Amino acid sequence: MTKYGYTKNKPPQKIIVTVAPRKIAVGFSAIFTLAGIFMIGTVLLPFLQWQFIYLPSQPADKFISPVPKFASPVSANFSSEYSDNWMPKQSTTSAKIQKYTISIPKLRIDKAVVEFGATDLKKSLIGWADSSLPGQNGNNIIFGHSALPSLYNPKDYHTIFSLLPTLKIGDEIFVDFDGISYKFAVFEMQTVDPEDFSVLEQRFDDSYLTLVTCVPPGTYWKRLIVRARVTKF
Repeated sequence: MTKYGYTKNKPPQKIIVTVAPRKIAVGFSAIFTLAGIFMIGTVLLPFLQWQFIYLPSQPADKFISPVPKFASPVSANFSSEYSDNWMPKQSTTSAKIQKYTISIPKLRIDKAVVEFGATDLKKSLIGWADSSLPGQNGNNIIFGHSALPSLYNPKDYHTIFSLLPTLKIGDEIFVDFDGISYKFAVFEMQTVDPEDFSVLEQRFDDSYLTLVTCVPPGTYWKRLIVRARVTKF
């Protein structure tokens, strides 16, 4: 006679992991601290780079107002007032806004639109209407916005000139206007006060290009002036 026995299995024990509330608080605190350090570093780094790297590389001598070393005695007719876009008001405006494009390979800017005589820097770069057009003898002046380098997008006109301080003497800039392509080479960079309107002076012995933006990036504190001269391809 066969006998059968049954053994009742013990139910599996549940493993309960408990985390002390203090450890959770410490973890979140560490995450927020690291995030804060990253954000502060993102904001401060451009200031430190501008102060200790880009600014010392520029000429020590400043422009002398009203006629700097760059300009001839023939000056532009400009207003000493500011528009809503932080750039000086244009004393004249074109009856028809003329458009052309600018490319800066080093900054990955490819055929950005410049509206000569326009006023809205959020829609395009602006060619100052009191300056010369590309290809003409004179000083073609272009204004553009800058922001923190971490926000840089070469196709966004809110940030398009954010990396302008990284340009160096000899870097190339290309302008396409009226079916003709012009190549310019950077020959001078300088930081000036916002009230220094001498940087808008004209010079007619050659074709020049001047790019203007605010520095340090993301502020309206100073103005970076990048000058270039037309060269042969």
